[in-house]
Amino acid sequence: MKEYIKYFTEISELCQRLTDTYNDLSFDKDIDATEVMTLTYLKLVNINTKSIAILLENDLYIPTILICRNIIEAFFNLNWVFEVESQDERRERVYRLEGEPYFNFEKELKLMEEEQKKDKTTWRKEVVEELRNMTTQEMKEFPHLVTKDKNGNLVFKTPPNFADRMGMHRLKFYHIYRFTSFFTHPTPRLKEFLLNDSINEQTPLEYISEPLSQMYTYIILYIFSIMEYSRKLFQDISSDFKDEREAIINRIKEILHELNKNYFGFGEETI
Repeated sequence: MKEYIKYFTEISELCQRLTDTYNDLSFDKDIDATEVMTLTYLKLVNINTKSIAILLENDLYIPTILICRNIIEAFFNLNWVFEVESQDERRERVYRLEGEPYFNFEKELKLMEEEQKKDKTTWRKEVVEELRNMTTQEMKEFPHLVTKDKNGNLVFKTPPNFADRMGMHRLKFYHIYRFTSFFTHPTPRLKEFLLNDSINEQTPLEYISEPLSQMYTYIILYIFSIMEYSRKLFQDISSDFKDEREAIINRIKEILHELNKNYFGFGEETI
């Protein structure tokens, strides 16, 4: 298990090197939404991989699983964006992803407002009004995240649910996301890991070391995909660091081959 400290540390450094090759590029955060989201995820991966390495050094495994969920979501969000070829369609998918947190927040706000009409709310009226004003201001500031519902009301855009965004890749990868759920929700496995000194004559870590190793390897595959998406996206915009970018991607491939113990049951052509 400790070998992953080395790999995640190196991957964080590789991700930083790749991000640095894009430093001279400038984008309009609205028009170039796909490029900006891709760079944002690269920076997030850099932070997350560094965090995983530090947590593993301190034998803190459960928090790494929480971070891995974030990387899985980043991978499938980008994958959903890049499923379409048109720049306009990609941009619209980015807007739908960016609108989702607002959409969910406003859905809860509407419930609060409905409850207030029945005089059953635990929220003060001025607090709810302040939240509504804030939401309205966000709609004005980010009009590209707003659409109209069937009744003509302004609402935030939202994408398909997470499983549906996976599309054709769901059968390959969704089980990894579900594995992380065993340790982020109250399950027998979480209780075993946190409360028992031994499980079937093994320490809790020994007991889950193999599925953990498999999960970390898949996470590195997702990171590779995110980095490869960025390389392909920016290769026509900036070719100044073409060789360095390819070297970074190839090193990630080497790491995957070093770690893969027939984990990818769908074949290594994915790498």
